[in-house]
Amino acid sequence: MSSATVRDITDFNSYPNPSHVERLKNIIGSTSKRRIFQNGAHATYSQFVVDYNVPFGVPSIRRLSSNSIALSNWVTTVLDLSEKGQEELALKKITLSTMEFKVSKEFSKLSSDLVSFNLKNLPDVILIALVRNTFSIRSQLPCWNNLIIQIEQILVKRNRNPRSLLRGLKSYS
Repeated sequence: MSSATVRDITDFNSYPNPSHVERLKNIIGSTSKRRIFQNGAHATYSQFVVDYNVPFGVPSIRRLSSNSIALSNWVTTVLDLSEKGQEELALKKITLSTMEFKVSKEFSKLSSDLVSFNLKNLPDVILIALVRNTFSIRSQLPCWNNLIIQIEQILVKRNRNPRSLLRGLKSYS
């Protein structure tokens, strides 16, 4: 049996909520007869996501936060430029900002900023730029694997070919 990921999605007001997380782990553990380990956690615009490895499906518990989180200046700039159809300027801002994060080694801040994007509303070129500009530091970004999976799914829904657009970023069998 292969491992899958369980995503415990909790609002910011109640996280960390050990009783909620422990209850979920105990339910899954008793069902699978295996010990459940937390892989990692990251925040999105209105959710907190905790990933676990388990030997079956991918259940999720969603509780959205009513609080909005302020976006970083560079994220807001990229979103604004994308809405205005100024992708070239948005690409420059992505490249400049990710380089600044790399130099300052603020990987957790960059990871938080990356998950704050509403990916479904971004043009293909911006989606691809986000993962291409962060590929060299993907091991330092907890959100990177989820980010590329989400982008791949969006590209498929748009009838694009993720194999060619994401070539070199992900191995395909």
